[in-house]
Amino acid sequence: MTKDDGIKVPGAELIGQKIIPMGLIERNKKQPRKFFDEKKLMELAVSIQERGLLEPIALRIIADDKYMIILGERRWRAHKLIDAETIRADIYACDEAAAYAMSAVENLHREDINLLEEADSYDKMKNEYGYSLKQIQKMTGKSVPNISNIMSILRESKKIMELASEGKLSLAYWVWVKQLPNNKEKLVLINRINNGEIAYKEVQDYVHKVKAAYALSDEVDEVDTEGILDRKRKPRTTMVDGLSLPDNFKYYYVSLGSLDPNILNFLPEVNLLVPAYGLIHDKTLIRTTLKTIVNHRDIIKSFFCDSGGLPAIDRKDFKYFDHQEELLSFYDAIQPDICTALDVPTYPKALEAIGIGKKQMLDKTIRNAEEFIGWNPKFKTVKVFVTQGRVKDDHMQTIEAYKKMGVFDKVKNLGIAVGGQARSSPAVQQEIGKAVVNYALDAREELHGQMEDIKLFHFFGVGSPTRIVGLYKVGFNSFDSTSPDKASVYNDWMGSDNKKYKNLLDSTYRFVGPVRRLFNWVSLWIRLDKEFKKME
Repeated sequence: MTKDDGIKVPGAELIGQKIIPMGLIERNKKQPRKFFDEKKLMELAVSIQERGLLEPIALRIIADDKYMIILGERRWRAHKLIDAETIRADIYACDEAAAYAMSAVENLHREDINLLEEADSYDKMKNEYGYSLKQIQKMTGKSVPNISNIMSILRESKKIMELASEGKLSLAYWVWVKQLPNNKEKLVLINRINNGEIAYKEVQDYVHKVKAAYALSDEVDEVDTEGILDRKRKPRTTMVDGLSLPDNFKYYYVSLGSLDPNILNFLPEVNLLVPAYGLIHDKTLIRTTLKTIVNHRDIIKSFFCDSGGLPAIDRKDFKYFDHQEELLSFYDAIQPDICTALDVPTYPKALEAIGIGKKQMLDKTIRNAEEFIGWNPKFKTVKVFVTQGRVKDDHMQTIEAYKKMGVFDKVKNLGIAVGGQARSSPAVQQEIGKAVVNYALDAREELHGQMEDIKLFHFFGVGSPTRIVGLYKVGFNSFDSTSPDKASVYNDWMGSDNKKYKNLLDSTYRFVGPVRRLFNWVSLWIRLDKEFKKME
């Protein structure tokens, strides 16, 4: 049978149209529609009495002089209300499955159909009458994922199905609500939606926050899920406006300790870099830093987690670099947007404190990178491979090793970073940076466009605006630093005119901390802005 709207229902043959006595017709107890509005039914009865039946109902033959309703039960009920003796009907020869499919297809186009009714119709077509999802797709015009999403409501609690049957849960909201980890959180969100406490555009961020909180709670016992979700945060108000930094420029604020949420107001764009070592080994940081990150995840544009090799070396914990599996499990739990392999910083003090050679450090960095290539996270992230060393040859040795092991043709979301050069001269930084960028771009070019662009070139530990812009010129678009201006520690200030001012603020002033942060961060962005404008 082909209906006027073009939806095809196989297995049903139209025999003809007849006037059928009302007494020969039975209603279909399995028909998808369960609820009939009595007021609207009476209005329909009056209309039929005055104007006649505009469209015949559809019946199927179930025995000699016996028919069952396929389509049009409302019209049949309206005829009964006006004591009609007969009704005009299209007669079909079909089995119960085809009849149900015809009824369901018409029902699904009702404007007032609720989510539970729709789900129940699909479920019966699939599980009771044996239609495949592909067949249902052809008959209804709905996509298979759409049908599956709607049917998933039938696996929920009785309370959620009741809300769906009452029209208090639409499909647009359900595709997000269903992702929440338990019945309690789903009901909380549904109630917030119906109470007008949350707008549709906010639901996605809300769901991501709840999921992140529960993921952390599952992996890290010290994280209090309820505390994260109950916390109410004031909207962020940036203190920096009117900047014209390049679109592809990223500056990451590094949190080596407890992350102060107030610092986020000093960043025109919130990008955070957190070393994994401290978070893995320090329960206090787990409780504070990760909770802050989850609470502010909606305004954090990019969350970068590196391995934290420097803190490990500071604690003389060289064994840490043998535990990349632990690091990758940690990444899986917190799901950063960017993460690095377990590289070994080649700092001179590490060579002395731990008593190992530079070659051993570089070899360990390269071996860990091989394992990192094979890691297949279930979330989307940029995988960063770090070059290490004291001189340019060390960095070139590292990146050449990365090329041999297939980094440039096996890693889809690829990032390249330079480590261990934060205290080098600007000339050395640029020399190494340029060599690394050019080598990476050449390696990509050899693949004849068979891979995506390298997502970022990151230079660790650079906070000076002049150095940042110098490295940006040689191809780097991502930087980080623990402090924008270390001079502030000594109560010296760097103004936007690049002049230093001494003793600008009384160090005993009780608000010296917040004022210092404000001055320094705003000063940093102003100076960066000026340096970039010099390039134009």
